Amino acid sequence: METLASNRSVQSLYSSVFSQNKDSGENKIEEIARDLSLVHQKLRAGDRVMITDDVFFEVLGPMAFNAEDDNDNSLVMKLKAFGRTFLFAGDMQFAGEAVLLRSGIDLDADVLKVGNHGNSDATSEQFAGAVSPEHAVISTDTTQDADSANERVLTALRGANVYITENFACGVLMTVQKDGAIHVSSPTLPKTAANIVVTGIDRDMQTVTIKNLGPDIDISGFVLLSQREGEVFIFPEGSWLKSGQSVAVSSRLGSDYLWPGKAKVWHQEKDDSALLFDRFGNFLSSGN
Repeated sequence: METLASNRSVQSLYSSVFSQNKDSGENKIEEIARDLSLVHQKLRAGDRVMITDDVFFEVLGPMAFNAEDDNDNSLVMKLKAFGRTFLFAGDMQFAGEAVLLRSGIDLDADVLKVGNHGNSDATSEQFAGAVSPEHAVISTDTTQDADSANERVLTALRGANVYITENFACGVLMTVQKDGAIHVSSPTLPKTAANIVVTGIDRDMQTVTIKNLGPDIDISGFVLLSQREGEVFIFPEGSWLKSGQSVAVSSRLGSDYLWPGKAKVWHQEKDDSALLFDRFGNFLSSGN
């Protein structure tokens, strides 16, 4: 959220009215919203979020607070667009599904974003039957999560067209036409001709350096990622890197680019790599 807010104009942060607090007693989402000065709207079952007159979200859940597993406090939302319905189940698991089923609420949807990445602890046969989707999307990578997409879940979704994101270049694109037709496609990432490499990280100075081995190039929107900590730097609009030029990005003043809001990005004792991507998300280089 911090990375998004520092690089994009975020009008509102939405979250469930139910969520677990930290050990300190403070709610993490409320803390993030306050620290980033974001408008924070808490949603509860029955609320509606309007996008246009014809497109809106209905909040179905969570209907109750689950103190045991915050996954079951996920927002569950139904998107309605041109007569079609999409059900986004978040990370909801069996307990949250059971609450919705007992409520008698209409769960039927044309498209289901399958809950909890298709793991075996979600998408019960009863829940899948109540939704009875025409299309189902499972967001997962089996190399990172071997239990997904679980065979039991796939069996529960029999009859639906099932799409697993790891089989797509950059996600599943579903377009709803005004006549209600759903078009499914696999978009591909554009590529830049960048030949830029990470030449190294100075952990004492908290600085990473990159060098352009190709012609002059606009690096606006290029991304540096700290692999261990997950910190992200996005080069601002108007950033150019000349042929043969090196630039440094640091969390300390005096560098070519300042990593905002961070006193420390790179771990000084454990392995930590810098990953460089172009503006479209294509991997370019790594270094440590």
